[in-house]
Amino acid sequence: MKIKPTANNVLIRPLGNEKTKSGIYLAKEQKSQRAKVVAVGKYILPDGTEGVPDFKVGDTIIHKKWEGQEIKLDISKEPLVFIKHEAVLAVEGKGV
Repeated sequence: MKIKPTANNVLIRPLGNEKTKSGIYLAKEQKSQRAKVVAVGKYILPDGTEGVPDFKVGDTIIHKKWEGQEIKLDISKEPLVFIKHEAVLAVEGKGV
């Protein structure tokens, strides 16, 4: 199933979860702040123009804690989370 987030939304897959033999995902940490980017919506700047986010599909990001709305698209798959572009704090592997 393909999903395209609406403007200023990002779909992520939290990292640090462990899958049991029965297919249930257990979080190793209380709430992981690391995630893989699954899909990216348009990034609309405050002045109404379209910007380019600092991350893309496949990047590992660090986001604000307790951020987002969890969804489950298929009972056998890992939960995904929608967050806002502004909730992304850093991209792993980029920077200094």
